[in-house]
Amino acid sequence: MRPTRRGKIVVLLGILAGLAAIAAVAGYFFLTSIGVVGGDDPRGSVEVHIPRGTDASEVANLLEEKEVIASALGFRITVYLEGGAADILAGRYELRRGLSARGALRALAKGPQIDFVTVTFPEGSWLTDFARVLGEKTDIPAERFLALVETGEVRSKLQPEGVNSLEGLLWPATYQIVDRDGPRSVAERLVTELENRVAEIGFASVEATGVSEYEAITVASMIEAEALVDEERAMIARVIYNRLQVGMPLGIDATISYALGEHKS
Repeated sequence: MRPTRRGKIVVLLGILAGLAAIAAVAGYFFLTSIGVVGGDDPRGSVEVHIPRGTDASEVANLLEEKEVIASALGFRITVYLEGGAADILAGRYELRRGLSARGALRALAKGPQIDFVTVTFPEGSWLTDFARVLGEKTDIPAERFLALVETGEVRSKLQPEGVNSLEGLLWPATYQIVDRDGPRSVAERLVTELENRVAEIGFASVEATGVSEYEAITVASMIEAEALVDEERAMIARVIYNRLQVGMPLGIDATISYALGEHKS
């Protein structure tokens, strides 16, 4: 029997309804997979740093990279549907991994939880290393910090006249940098810490060799770069001061690496 026109319409509507149902189910599973639909499944926490000037799309990428959310796309969709982009503040957050997009948006809306960041400057760091680490770990621009410590804008009591660079005059250690810190306050803190450490050291034996405190610090930097173990330090120091006294070339590999601007074995 041939179907009537009415029958054809009913069949077509049934097919369309079936396709719509399939699309709805597929859409539901897709939205679930990217975190727009569904609840949180927290599994541990992670620190997330949102720099100043980061937009919602960049925040989404950060959250996906840190495994806070399953999909950056899901977060973007949620922000578009619910708003809240303007409520995301720059700063450091401790967020749970495995959040839904909505859960992550709620967590960010509470504002940054971490008021400071711990920054470690390794021993043997050059000014370029200090600037790089600071730029990576904080919102302080590496270029601005480097300009301060290389051009004489911040000075140390130990700097001779005519020397603008603070190379060797920043104390490498672990510091807590707070949000209100800027490049100058950090530079002054590192300088002051080294000045305080140097004040605790007796320089009488060094002065007998005819060098200044500043020159002794320069020699100490060479020793730091040359020595593999603590036991070698005194021997290296003796070699350097002996060669200085007789006018010999120092022959220090570390100074060549520094001149080349590259840490090399």
